[in-house]
Amino acid sequence: MRCITRTAFRPRRHRCTRAIVAALLVGAAATASASPEERCQGNRYVVAGTYERCQLKAAGKYYANGSADIPKYQEMARKCGEVHARMLLRLQGRAAGSGSTCDGARYVDNGDGTVTDKLTGLQWEKKTDDASVHDRDDRYSWGAGGAGAAGTAYTSFLAALNGACFAGHCDWRLPTLTELQTILLAQYPNGDIDPIFGPRGDYYWSATSHTTAPNTAWTISFQDGSRTTFAKDATLNVRAVRSGL
Repeated sequence: MRCITRTAFRPRRHRCTRAIVAALLVGAAATASASPEERCQGNRYVVAGTYERCQLKAAGKYYANGSADIPKYQEMARKCGEVHARMLLRLQGRAAGSGSTCDGARYVDNGDGTVTDKLTGLQWEKKTDDASVHDRDDRYSWGAGGAGAAGTAYTSFLAALNGACFAGHCDWRLPTLTELQTILLAQYPNGDIDPIFGPRGDYYWSATSHTTAPNTAWTISFQDGSRTTFAKDATLNVRAVRSGL
């Protein structure tokens, strides 16, 4: 496993990356008695764990170096996302024709203003251009002059979704930085997302605070794929999510 995390940052070792990614994806299928759905679920967890470890290692290097080299962190995190996307494509390819959750299109429009990502288990809010609470142009603060989650993203946006149990669920939240990147990098590594998610905004809040500057939180731009921090009293776009693996 050490090799896959290193190769996420050192693209010259493509052979090792391919070999280990392939091994990860077939590992859960080694048990002959496992059903197609069991193999699908096993592979989903393996992929999710590999991606999470890669992103945590990137964040660890960033903080260990004094939070000084954001461009290097951006590149490390981007490569983690690319490896993740390739692993999911392999997972889908191996599941073709099985009828399992991993078979077929990754995204499902639920017809209720939400989209489910079958491979991460996350259910996302779709954005609109209709001046409703889901409008892409609406902007909210993360905090109210301090480090706590007391800004309008929580007190107005999420409160409205959960108060009305949007799409039949009352547990909507802001995505973590790692979760937010999964839809950005699914098809468009340099920004933008699949049109199934509705119109895009620009910088989106994550639920992830900066560890050494807790009055700021991490964001991702859906224009160019970059990640940066803003003071929590800034007003930015939001996209709600729920559930997951």
